[in-house]
Amino acid sequence: MKELKRLVKLVAEQSGKASPLITQQEEDSFEKKLFDAINEGAVTTDEEAAAYIYGSANLSASYRMLKSRLRKKVLNSFIFLEQAHPNKFKICAHEISECGIMLHQARKLSNSGEYKAAQKLTEQILLISISAELTEFTIKALEYQRDVCLLIHDKPKYAYLSVELQKYYLQETAERKAEMLFYTAKMELSGKATSRNKYLPQIITVLKELGALWEQTNASKIFNFYHSLTITWLELTGNYEGIFGAIEEAEKLLEQGKLNPKWYNARFNNFIKTYAYIRTNQYELGLAFAQEHWTDYNPKSFNWFAFMENYMQLAIYSRKYKLAVELMKQVKDNNYFNSLSRNKQERWELHRRYLLLCYAAIKEEAPGFLKKEICAIKILSADKEGANLAIIVFDLVDSLLKKKYDVLENQPELISKYISRNLKGNKAERVRVFLRLLLLVVKEDGNFRQIKVKSKLLLEKLSAATKPDDIFAELEIVPYEHLWEQVYDGLLRK
Repeated sequence: MKELKRLVKLVAEQSGKASPLITQQEEDSFEKKLFDAINEGAVTTDEEAAAYIYGSANLSASYRMLKSRLRKKVLNSFIFLEQAHPNKFKICAHEISECGIMLHQARKLSNSGEYKAAQKLTEQILLISISAELTEFTIKALEYQRDVCLLIHDKPKYAYLSVELQKYYLQETAERKAEMLFYTAKMELSGKATSRNKYLPQIITVLKELGALWEQTNASKIFNFYHSLTITWLELTGNYEGIFGAIEEAEKLLEQGKLNPKWYNARFNNFIKTYAYIRTNQYELGLAFAQEHWTDYNPKSFNWFAFMENYMQLAIYSRKYKLAVELMKQVKDNNYFNSLSRNKQERWELHRRYLLLCYAAIKEEAPGFLKKEICAIKILSADKEGANLAIIVFDLVDSLLKKKYDVLENQPELISKYISRNLKGNKAERVRVFLRLLLLVVKEDGNFRQIKVKSKLLLEKLSAATKPDDIFAELEIVPYEHLWEQVYDGLLRK
């Protein structure tokens, strides 16, 4: 039912009609009745829907068949929907959809013997596909026209089409090669840190190959692969200043007419630019940039949630906690929040907990929704070398702020073992030092004078520690200095 509810809402929103593909003769049908009930929120579960239609909550065969028929009609209606905000979807999504529909129509017409009508459609496809550099559709349209030339024995046009097809076949070969290089690299880089770091040196070679293919073809699709992988490489190597340069280079190519505007992914660049502002400690600049661009993203997409996470992070790092709370409310109120994977929902729950800690610093009662748990954290807590670290930090700070020293009696030994096992190397220096600061409070049983003296050296180390550029940076949801201020202020009020 959850999926059907989302589909019905999408169709109703984008079609501008109460019930698309429901004919006048079907106005009183069960399909129409169920569609309206779902769209208006009158039913939310299968049992409610069955009772609404048939008077019984029993999920009978009749109800299952009705639901199946409605689902099929709703899916069919997507073919005819106009995207309400085509600029907020994936690159060339509108053009790909248009070409796909017309190609399907052309095949149907051709199978029915309507060759001239089909020919006109292929001309329309070519206008769109060539303009948008959609090589796949250009080839299919040209191949159809070639087949028609064979039927009517139009030798001159056949020769012309053969030359054009050969050109686009070569282009497609280069694009396919670039696609394989790109997706293979992305697959290797999406694994565990050890395998990712092992593959990372090979990225330079892959980027050189992609760059050569782009120079050979001037294909915007290939440049898109090259640019995206460049950004990934810069991010993984911690060169966030380089990200600004890579985006600036792409913008120059766009201005010079060397890059098709339809293939310039402004949303991707703005997203990664916002993230780069966080990693380069340019919080005020990043916040202004995020405020300018957050509406560019479709609230129904995963990209919207990802951008909002960066936006909220900037607000928290800038100590603009009320803004962060407003952003959290928008996320929680989004009907598509439940479509996120469980680990993504848990990550938002972790943000909520930290934000609740921060809100206490402004000496105001937190909004009611912020106090309500989104979900239990189960998946993230199992990630011992990742998100579990942020959970440990939160639990320690939360307990210290609540003066639960007795609960923390066994923590120093346990956390010391955790540090020795999982927090090795320079990249973990900041979190190592911060955990030792927190453990100092536990060991000294909240004795302010002792903590004030003994924390000086640790605070100097925390300040001197280089901010990491990998997973440890992402897990620092609130700057450790800000959290320590709260713990320290709490000791003063003891």
